[in-house]
Amino acid sequence: MHRFRLGSATVTVLNAGDIRADLAEWYGVRAADWPQYRGLLAQPIAVPMNAVHIALGGASVLVDAPRWHVTLGEDFIIPGYIPPPDLPAQLQDADITPESITHVIITHAHFDHFNGLLLPSPGGRGGGGEGENLTFPNAWHYIGRADWEAKLRDGEGEAQAIFAALDARNQLMRVARDLPIADGITILAAPGETPGHQIVRVQSQGQTLFVIGDLYHHEVEFAQPDWHVTWADAAANRLSQVLFVTAGMAEQARFVAGHIRGVGQFQRATNEVVWQH
Repeated sequence: MHRFRLGSATVTVLNAGDIRADLAEWYGVRAADWPQYRGLLAQPIAVPMNAVHIALGGASVLVDAPRWHVTLGEDFIIPGYIPPPDLPAQLQDADITPESITHVIITHAHFDHFNGLLLPSPGGRGGGGEGENLTFPNAWHYIGRADWEAKLRDGEGEAQAIFAALDARNQLMRVARDLPIADGITILAAPGETPGHQIVRVQSQGQTLFVIGDLYHHEVEFAQPDWHVTWADAAANRLSQVLFVTAGMAEQARFVAGHIRGVGQFQRATNEVVWQH
């Protein structure tokens, strides 16, 4: 857990658990072709599944809700890895009750960003769609409309149960454009990773934070802007990255990504990105 102040906001970064990332496979590159990154690309690495909580004014906002579980699939499981307590338990340790969450923003429709939205049943999987099984029962939930239409509307299995539960309680908002949800907190469209990928800007007392989901997957992408994961729309993703970097540099913003440890910040003098771990 990492907690810091942003103006009058309190920001808490939580890791639901590490997953396995084969970056050479993700980017479609060969370690042999990039000797300066051989150590990074030659074998899989562990990356976090981050969630970010923002307390600002009367809003209690959670960005992404991952749950580490073997149902993520063997491609993502690190052999012998023991995950930390689940997200609700970590929130409780930070004196944030799941019932107090007012807004949940799902950056995009990849399972590791929303599979913690239902409390697991005794059998270890998500609930069966009943509204009372929502992990954050009093929150509005926000998903990009393009992701809903392309990936989730006709979902099945656990994904279908999650969104059926939200729809049963009329707590799912399908976001089609930039949307302020609370004073100082705005959802911004950032397509590329998925058609409806979205990021979050937090502004308080002249300070800015972006929670960027999977706009970037690893620090190396700042040094190699042509590297995009193979499943993304590279042109759309690059445009979203340029818009984010332009705004972030102008505001000397800090930012948190879905799978990068620590908090990043743009340095105006050098146009570089530094990381606080």
